[in-house]
Amino acid sequence: MVDIAMLRITIYSVGKKHDSHFASAIAAYEQKLLPYAKVAWQLLPNSDKDQESQAILQKTEGSYRVLLDNGGEQYSSEDIANTLDKWQTTAQNDIALIIGGAYGVNDELRAASDLVVSFGPLTFPHQLVRVMVLEQLYRGFSILKGTGYHHQ
Repeated sequence: MVDIAMLRITIYSVGKKHDSHFASAIAAYEQKLLPYAKVAWQLLPNSDKDQESQAILQKTEGSYRVLLDNGGEQYSSEDIANTLDKWQTTAQNDIALIIGGAYGVNDELRAASDLVVSFGPLTFPHQLVRVMVLEQLYRGFSILKGTGYHHQ
C-alpha cells in the first residue's frame, strides 16, 4: 500500500453552513482525517437543480468528480478503501465529492461525474450525509493503514 497522505478532497455541498449539532462530528472527523488527506468544503447556496448543477460543474472542472446519488453504485467500506488507494496510486489527488441539493442534480452533472456512489436507497438529511462522507473517508483510510478502527 502507498502513503495516502497527499489526497486533496473538496466536498461540494448545496445548502447552508453546518448545523451546530452536526458541526462537532464534522470537526472531529476532519481532525481524524488530517494525517491522510486535506479536506476542504465548498458550500453552495440553494437554488434550482439546474443552477446548482451548473455551479458545481464550473467549480469542479478539472477535478475527479464523485457524485453521491441514490442512483449510483453501492460501495462497501472496503471498496471505498480500494478506491482511495487507487486514486493515490494513479496520482488522482484532486477529488471533488459532490452532495447535491434537495432535488438532486441534473443529468448533465450526473453524466460528467467520473464516479456515482450511493449510500443505499434510504434518503438522508444533507447535513447527516456530510458526516457520513467524512466517516467513510476516515474508515477507508483506516482500512488501508490497518489501524483497527474498522472491524470485520
